Amino acid sequence: MSDKVLLDKQSANAGFSLRFSSHNVALGVLVAFSALSTLIALSQQFPILAGYGGPLSSGISKLPSPLISGIGFYVDNSFQFATGGWLIVGGAVYWRGHVKSTWRRKGFERDVFKLFLQMGGSRTRLAMLESLDFPKDRLQLAKELDCDWNVADRNIRVLLDHRLVCEKKAYGNVKFYELSPSGRDLLELMKRFREVQ
Repeated sequence: MSDKVLLDKQSANAGFSLRFSSHNVALGVLVAFSALSTLIALSQQFPILAGYGGPLSSGISKLPSPLISGIGFYVDNSFQFATGGWLIVGGAVYWRGHVKSTWRRKGFERDVFKLFLQMGGSRTRLAMLESLDFPKDRLQLAKELDCDWNVADRNIRVLLDHRLVCEKKAYGNVKFYELSPSGRDLLELMKRFREVQ
């Protein structure tokens, strides 16, 4: 394997992990915010838990005046912030589980889920599936999607490996591809998720 191909694969994997982890980082920040809000709300309700005799707002008066109003507002409304934060975290976790279970019910494996929702090139693969309303060869797909022939070739191979497209007919070295029944199911599922979002 050449160094260029290896480097391309490594950078593609780095882009995948960066893209995927950004959702996890956002969820982690929200969990931390909700946990902090919960601790502040509990210390407001039960001052003994805070380790000192009074509510948090009594310590705020020592801060510079511009910060007092913002922090005071946060402390006074920490119960609402905590409740809202935990509701959003719960909703996000539920939505992730719902999406994955819907994919499994339709018969798609985790690889297909990652291929269309998490990995780089997913838009190209989805556009390719949408453009296969009648049989087309790789060159026609590349022209229609305004991409390089090699990109169309690589994505067709990936779609063939996952049985989302099938070869319809061949004339010499030119092969025509069309959607398989699984590919049609996947398009229907993707349209449903687009409508919900």
